[in-house]
Amino acid sequence: MATGDAFEQFETLLRENIESAVENLILPDDDVSWQLINTFQPTSVGGKDTDGNAGFEASWRVRVQSGGLITGGTMAGNTITMLGAGSNLPMQQAADAKYPDPAQAPMRGWLKMRMLLKRLRGVTTINKTQIWTQLATDPIEEVAAGHIEDVVALVRHYITNYFWGDGGGALAQVNNASGYTILEATPVEVAISGGTPLRFKKGQRYQAGSTVAYANFGAATRTQRTGALNGVFRCVSDPTKDRTLFFQSEPGEGDISLTHTDDLLMHGTFDWNATYVVDATGVSSGSNVPNGVESLLPSTGNYPGTSYAVTSYPELAAYVEGSETNLEAPEPTVLAEFTDAIADLGLTPPNVAIAERSIWTLWSQLEREGFSTYQVPQGGAFTASGGISGPILSHQEFDFHRLHSAKMRPNMLLVTDPTTWKKFMPIGNGAIQWYYRTGTMAGTSSIFGPVVDGRQVTDMAQAPYDAFVEFGQTHPRRSIRRLGLKARRDL
Repeated sequence: MATGDAFEQFETLLRENIESAVENLILPDDDVSWQLINTFQPTSVGGKDTDGNAGFEASWRVRVQSGGLITGGTMAGNTITMLGAGSNLPMQQAADAKYPDPAQAPMRGWLKMRMLLKRLRGVTTINKTQIWTQLATDPIEEVAAGHIEDVVALVRHYITNYFWGDGGGALAQVNNASGYTILEATPVEVAISGGTPLRFKKGQRYQAGSTVAYANFGAATRTQRTGALNGVFRCVSDPTKDRTLFFQSEPGEGDISLTHTDDLLMHGTFDWNATYVVDATGVSSGSNVPNGVESLLPSTGNYPGTSYAVTSYPELAAYVEGSETNLEAPEPTVLAEFTDAIADLGLTPPNVAIAERSIWTLWSQLEREGFSTYQVPQGGAFTASGGISGPILSHQEFDFHRLHSAKMRPNMLLVTDPTTWKKFMPIGNGAIQWYYRTGTMAGTSSIFGPVVDGRQVTDMAQAPYDAFVEFGQTHPRRSIRRLGLKARRDL
């Protein structure tokens, strides 16, 4: 087979399989959050933003009241005028047993939630000489499968990162009182907090800036930590056993100084020339990432994309409690107290509980120590109880599926109902839109285009692609974010 024919088949496999693979391909390192997102209700994207802002809307509604009016009364009905001998003949009614005034009846009410849809831009790159050599020696399907897996893994990595975030773009914070100086010559080990190491991916580019709190949704300035060029550094390691990462400045950047509690962000997700603002129109100036768990399940401030203060609209306030500066043991009562509070409001408690493995490990240990009983048959061998024996937790008549995530905020328990979430993202064959559909590499329906340096074509070829994503929440009041739970590794 000619190399050109092989490349055309390689491209065809990529084009026909990547889009559906984004949704359906099972990867061995998938975080549970991807399976969770797959259960969310897909929602159509709204039209052009109605306030004239650039972009399209992700919008949904939250029901805040029912319609109709009801009053009391007696069975006597209207006042009747009695005439005749002995006043025994009902002659007329006063028409004073009135039903509620229809003009005063409340109507079914909704709050409209909306925010700008966030775009995801990516590129897969190949080297002409290397790929043609590879196609000449390896099965085409095997070569294509590797590229498909790379694109799918990267798209999922991006989406799951920001599902757990606050819409501001921060993946984690620098955790060292003395800060760090990221060097160009050698990798530097960096400790983080407020996020997990799996939010970072080896080879990807990152930037840093001063911490911006998303709470109260006002304006704030995020100061970039700069180098000689754009303040860009790469992750050059997998996470260490101590949950640290190694970073190294891009060539030409020189040293980049990081301060304790600085936000770490993926390059290209924040506009450093903009003041970071989240206002009532849903505009998030500066941040280019979707909203996530921490912004869509708030307890203070205005709800993202609205002027609705959650203290005035309890329907929009999630149960958020705990302090990360004062870690508490994750005992079963943590789940029970919130479940009771939600059920006492006439609401159905959430049914999925998610935490880090290390929290469930300590939970199991404390449950075993506090509540386990041992039965040893006469003459039998003693067998220790394993604590939590299955994937289901329970409280009274309510059951909770117990899941673990390596990407969620450390020391946090999220209890939610997947049916209350919406996702604004294409699925199936529309999951990714290729920039090139008729490029110049293989000819018809090519997704690759050549990379040009001045007037000269190079050995590199690129396949740029687009996707979009945003999340929504229809019933925040039925979700729980319990912060400050101690994990087994904290002992």
